[in-house]
Amino acid sequence: MDKILHPPSRPTSLSEVLQLLNRYPDSIILAGGTHSFSLQPQMRSTQFPHPLVISLDRVEELHRVSRTERYLEFGAVVPL
Repeated sequence: MDKILHPPSRPTSLSEVLQLLNRYPDSIILAGGTHSFSLQPQMRSTQFPHPLVISLDRVEELHRVSRTERYLEFGAVVPL
């Protein structure tokens, strides 16, 4: 059975990401690189044969940088 391709999902919160992962457990997560979906459809289907791609670029919690006495914590989509 072929997998159905969807355009990348772009949730805005971690709870939305978790809901999508619960509904589509075979999905993949991207933190950047979603510009590759502007390629022709045949390219997308060979590169990402998954039912859903979840982009983290709009999840505000992942754009944060935190500092404690012992370390710095960078969110998953903070550019370095």
